[in-house]
Amino acid sequence: MPKAVAPVLMGLIDGGSWALISFWFADLRSSQSEQKKWIPFYIVSLLTLVLSTVAGQVSKNDPVSSSRPLFETLIISVITTIIFVSFIVAWRKDGISQMANYYAGLLFFSMLSLLPLHLLGARYIGIENGLQIAHATTAYQVALSVLSLIFDSAGGRVHFFIIPFALGIVRLMTPEDYRITERYSMQHLQALTQRGWRKKSKPFRSKPF
Repeated sequence: MPKAVAPVLMGLIDGGSWALISFWFADLRSSQSEQKKWIPFYIVSLLTLVLSTVAGQVSKNDPVSSSRPLFETLIISVITTIIFVSFIVAWRKDGISQMANYYAGLLFFSMLSLLPLHLLGARYIGIENGLQIAHATTAYQVALSVLSLIFDSAGGRVHFFIIPFALGIVRLMTPEDYRITERYSMQHLQALTQRGWRKKSKPFRSKPF
């Protein structure tokens, strides 16, 4: 695969799935949707968990296909900048709660898709030992896996929300928005009804000769 195509394809598949699920979760949370509207989300979440578990079971004994350092200076700097800038933009635009709901969706999807891989050994925290990578101790596995989910997997993707939010392309609906929309629509219908009633109640008047 050409090097120029790989990042685009990965962004569409990997980033797109994270963004879709997170926007869906954030929208349901922000609008305080009733339980029946959550059912499709629960089904997709269960399917994601099953697929992740199957992938972890199939590949747990395979050799390591790729690895990357957790504490690389460039990666930490980029993710920290993304989180900081996103927080400032959300604060300035009064969108902290919306970004928090989106981040919760990112964290939820990260746990669904990555945690089974960790538990089954298909994805693990390793320590370089010469030319080989050995498993870290259980304490390091737990601590760094949680840190990776919170900081890297979820925190490093909040810009998927904050960029379109800052540009005014997206905004999560709230219960207040639904109530305002309903109130104005009812007023509009009542006004139309009253105008129609007044027209019907007027007596017929013939033009004078």
